[in-house]
Amino acid sequence: MRRVLLLIWLTLVGIQLALGCTWIAQNFDTVPDYGDTGDYLQLARTLEVDAYRGIAYPAFIAGVNRLPGGAGLLRSAGRPAAGGNKVKAGVVYLQVIQCLASLAGLLYFLRVFGSRAASQGGSPWLARGVGLLLLLLVFFDPLVAHFGLAVMTDSLALSGSLAFCAALADFGLGRRRRGLSALVLLVAFVLTASLRVEKRWVLACAALATLVVWLFLERKLPREERWFSVVRAAQIAGIVLVGGLAVLYLHRSTHVDSKRWPMYDSMLHARIVFPNVSKVYDELPKNVQSKLTRKEAER
Repeated sequence: MRRVLLLIWLTLVGIQLALGCTWIAQNFDTVPDYGDTGDYLQLARTLEVDAYRGIAYPAFIAGVNRLPGGAGLLRSAGRPAAGGNKVKAGVVYLQVIQCLASLAGLLYFLRVFGSRAASQGGSPWLARGVGLLLLLLVFFDPLVAHFGLAVMTDSLALSGSLAFCAALADFGLGRRRRGLSALVLLVAFVLTASLRVEKRWVLACAALATLVVWLFLERKLPREERWFSVVRAAQIAGIVLVGGLAVLYLHRSTHVDSKRWPMYDSMLHARIVFPNVSKVYDELPKNVQSKLTRKEAER
């Protein structure tokens, strides 16, 4: 019975991998249709961003556009070709780089946590086999593969976030190559937070929460058995602080004012106000109710 279940499972795994490979092969040099795609292409012309955008992705697009044979990527800005049609020039470069970055981020993440699992008594060969299988399954996951081909920040931001988490674990709990993991931690933070403005706070808060948990879990262990220490926590906090200052400098040096709401107003409305309008509708002033029907509030 176990062999039958294993065979069924391996068959399903093979089907997913085959579908993923086929889908990527069929969709290379095609740009998925997103409204933000045209926005990023336009920002790559000026390399100036408002509070809603990071500078890294427009700079990345501009760099791809300057590669041999890559010219034409920016010329697709605002045209129908940028939304689901073939755009040969530059797109393949961009998609290959994003897919390679996705592969590298996944590989580093799985290598760090796979080696940690193997060091706890598991078989190294089993850990490598499971890691390779996970690498392939996640890389060919439909959503991950889709964003790898999109002119959007999602793929690179995911790769950077995975690298940040892996470097955080490698630097905090590792006993070798700490200089390399510190460099990856800093670079991953700067790149990811420069791609998506909210990542500066997401990664900083994730790092802070992780440090607190690690210190709490190891507080009762003898010093010689501890993997983590206050010194390492301070070092990680310093690296994240330096990364945050670097991102702040990059954003301010490329920032321009826009007519859109300030970022914090937008977050406040999207996260708190809009989801609760229908709940407080009866308590709203009459002049507000006259401009907003109950059906609109529910929507």
